[in-house]
Amino acid sequence: MSSKTAKILYTPFGTVGGIAAGAVASAVFGKVWKAVRHQDAPPTPRARDRGMGEVVLAAVLQGAIFTGTRAAFDRSAAGVFARWSGEWPDDTKAPKKS
Repeated sequence: MSSKTAKILYTPFGTVGGIAAGAVASAVFGKVWKAVRHQDAPPTPRARDRGMGEVVLAAVLQGAIFTGTRAAFDRSAAGVFARWSGEWPDDTKAPKKS
């Protein structure tokens, strides 16, 4: 299988993984926020009754959780795909030989 074909065939794996990662990350963030701030919902950027520090903390924490979860899911999906297809769905180009 060519690398281009592997990338095309991997697209559904990545899409499903992204959707699953978003759902898991959302649930994890909700639990983490509740444990850290003892509040059911994080502040939105325009919440008048919340301070700048709290809004930024929520955004940074949410971003870290979403990015980490997405990376874990994407890496796992790539491994499953590689075992199934025999080729790693690499998203980088091989270096050119001089």
